[in-house]
Amino acid sequence: MKRSLQLLGVITVFVTIFFLFHYYVFSTFADLFGFSKNRGFYGLILACVVAYPLAAFFERKKSTLFTRSFYFLSCLWMGALFIGVWLVLLFQIVSVFIGFSPFLSGSILMVLDIGLVLFGFINARHVRLREVVLSSRKLRKSLRIVQLSDIHLGTINLAPFLEKLVVRTNRLNPDIVVITGDLVDGSAPVSSTMLQSLNDIRAPVFYVIGNHEIYDGLEGVLRILRKTKVRVLRNEIVKHAGIQIAGVDFYEGTQEVISHIKRLKFSKYFFTLLLNHAPTGFPEAVRQGVDLELSGHTHGGQLFPFTLFVRLTYRYVRGLHSLQGSHIFISQGVGTWGPPLRLGTSSEMTLVTLNPC
Repeated sequence: MKRSLQLLGVITVFVTIFFLFHYYVFSTFADLFGFSKNRGFYGLILACVVAYPLAAFFERKKSTLFTRSFYFLSCLWMGALFIGVWLVLLFQIVSVFIGFSPFLSGSILMVLDIGLVLFGFINARHVRLREVVLSSRKLRKSLRIVQLSDIHLGTINLAPFLEKLVVRTNRLNPDIVVITGDLVDGSAPVSSTMLQSLNDIRAPVFYVIGNHEIYDGLEGVLRILRKTKVRVLRNEIVKHAGIQIAGVDFYEGTQEVISHIKRLKFSKYFFTLLLNHAPTGFPEAVRQGVDLELSGHTHGGQLFPFTLFVRLTYRYVRGLHSLQGSHIFISQGVGTWGPPLRLGTSSEMTLVTLNPC
């Protein structure tokens, strides 16, 4: 009952904010182009507001070509709306000092929005390779680790997306592959066919759960993963290739993460790699002797201006950071969530090379 009320509260807040964003952007364009704010105006806003929730509902119910297309377009529109909000805000600030023709202003704003959506979509589909090189006295030999995070398989990123990712991964000739959560998106039901290509990875694969596996139905996801070569790490440690690899579950609260990290018994004689979906609890991991933590979750903010806001929530947002001789690397993720766009961030897979010193 409590969880249902929390969910209802989240949905109410989301719909309210979504409506206000729509009204802000639509009202500005109506003023610039001279459109009246009649029933049709409010009807269009209402239709756009409910498009994404309806698309998400029908896609989860039964995925078809129509529902997938509806979901994709509604996510694209969500991105266009978010971009439109800050473009309109920027325009209104500038127009205080400089006068513009209303029709010309509206036309320029519309072209900019469409252009940024196209750029953001193309940018998001281009997965870059990020390379990180570290050294440690605890290592006896060099290791190549490929990190794949936040793939978000589902309605937008289908099975062929993962297949291409597996091909690229194998070309890097890794010793170990790690998947740091949000393998699935939750937008569409997960099937064994969707994850089948994981078996084609030519290296041991270790995986920790993310928040989207929980949203999707954790037991169902794990049941399918158990049929693959993937080793799921749930608050446990394994030794492989001369290092110890630990994995913790995703938890909403940082204290829960810290609690589980404390319970893990790390050996100080082995190089310790911690897989943790969200970049939380790193200072405690350092105290417990973790040499490297690999995380994801943040997407780097994915879409401006969320690239700024995400720093209010997380101390470490993306890239490589050091603390008392230990390191944490936060991947911006392979895929996207919600709008299939990236502005101010990049989709990335990571090659971590560990060398002895």
